[in-house]
Order: sequence, then structure tokens, then C-alpha cells
Amino acid sequence: MTTGVTIYQTLSPDHAALAMRAEERIKARTVVTVIENGRDLLEVRNALGHGHFTQWLEQTFPFTDRTAQRWMNAAERYGGKTDIMSVLNDTVLLMLAAPSTPEEVRQEIEARAAAGEKITIAEVERLKREARAAQEEAARLEAERSELLTRVTDATSREREARDHLRLAREQAKAEMQKAAEAARAAVLAEGEQARRDAEAAEAEAEKGADRS
Repeated sequence: MTTGVTIYQTLSPDHAALAMRAEERIKARTVVTVIENGRDLLEVRNALGHGHFTQWLEQTFPFTDRTAQRWMNAAERYGGKTDIMSVLNDTVLLMLAAPSTPEEVRQEIEARAAAGEKITIAEVERLKREARAAQEEAARLEAERSELLTRVTDATSREREARDHLRLAREQAKAEMQKAAEAARAAVLAEGEQARRDAEAAEAEAEKGADRS
């Protein structure tokens, strides 16, 4: 029985029960109509192809293209699930069949409906809002994680560059020191060689003076 409807609380028990049964029958027939209409639309679309199907809708369909698409979505997803069809009203069924409905919401509602629970439009909307909020929070956290990872990567790259610069500076300093040492050694050797030559020249000059005397 439908619950939460104010008017039923003001009616006599017999009238309330009669009205509730009529409500449920009407809703059940509406769901069946949605599914059957969706099946017919799918059959035509598959036979005509998208282009001709769109023209056919424009020229013959008394409802909007959006309505046709929603009915086809419902038929594709719930055409074979009579246990769920018997519990959900047409609006809830169309909401669940919509591609925009998160899969986790759809699965939860289907499980609760299969267990015999009456699902309201407000409940589906609440679950969709919560799912969207969770998705947005997950996206925010992922963005923060990505930004932090970028910062860490940049810092690591800068540290690596600094280490490379330091290594190159040390290697350059070492090379310059080695070059300076080699130059100094070469200068000492050159001076030693020059001193030896000067000594030999002086000795030769001394010998010549001795011979003359």
C-alpha cells in the first residue's frame, strides 16, 4: 500500500484502501505502457535506422523526442525485469533508466525494489545528489593529489638539477685544479731545465777561461 499520502489519512479505512488499490493499479499499468511503448520505438528505430526513425518521430510521435528516448532507455534496461517493474512507478523507472543516473544508485534501488520496498522519487533524487556529491569530492581529492604529485615531481626535478649542477661544478673545479697543477709542474720542470742549461753554459765558459790562461 502507498504510504505518506496525506489524503489517505483523512479518508475512511474502506475508501482509503479502495483509493490505494486504484493508485497502484494505475501506476502498474503506466509502467507497463512505458515499457511496451519503448519496445515499439526500439523496434521501429532498429528497422528504419536513426535518420528515418527521427523523421518518423517528428511526423507521427505525439510526444517529445526526449520522451521517446526515455521510454526506449526504460525498455532496454527493465523490459525483462518484471520483479522491479511491479514495484517501481513509471517516473522512478524512467529516472533509473536515464544514462545520467550513477550505476551505484541504480543497483541500490534495484536491490531494494527486488526486496519489495516501495521507492519514491524523492529517494532516488536524494541518492543521486549524494552520488554526485561523492563524485565531486572524489574529483576534488584526485585534483589535489595530482597537484601534490606535480609539486613533488617538480621539487624532485629541481633537486636532481641542483645535484647535477653541483656534480658538474665539482668536476669542473677538479679539472681546473688538475690543469693548474700540471701547469705548475710544467713550469717547475721548465725552470729546472733552464737552470741546468744555465749551469752547463757557465761551466763551459769557465773551462774556456781556464784554457786561455
